[in-house]
Amino acid sequence: MKTSTIVLAALVAWSACAEAKTPERQVAYHDALIRLIADATAWSEFCVNDAVDPAALAVFREVHGIAVNGHYIEVFGRAHARQHAAASAANRFFAACARALALYGPSGNFAPGLVRPLFHATVPDQMIDLDRW
Repeated sequence: MKTSTIVLAALVAWSACAEAKTPERQVAYHDALIRLIADATAWSEFCVNDAVDPAALAVFREVHGIAVNGHYIEVFGRAHARQHAAASAANRFFAACARALALYGPSGNFAPGLVRPLFHATVPDQMIDLDRW
């Protein structure tokens, strides 16, 4: 019993140390998330009927604690320009749009709902009552 308690305490202490994030790791984590946002934005710009949802983007930044500051703008700008230039140079506009929807669309793999239709009658907050016009 005493041995298992010691082992359990050691495991808890080890996992607490493993969970502690150093400032460098936290910055790298935020940079990766900023690049993810930049990729979604750059690729969705090739879509005719889809775009990054500003409300979903605000929630995403809030949940992950990403501050919009000079560092954010620098990382975002470089990643956005790189992805936009790569898609343009390869003339892969449709592929960029498909990638944005597959990864960040309503049922995306990375950040579902970050990219959404500009108008889609099945999205409740975007339903328009055409009878009133």
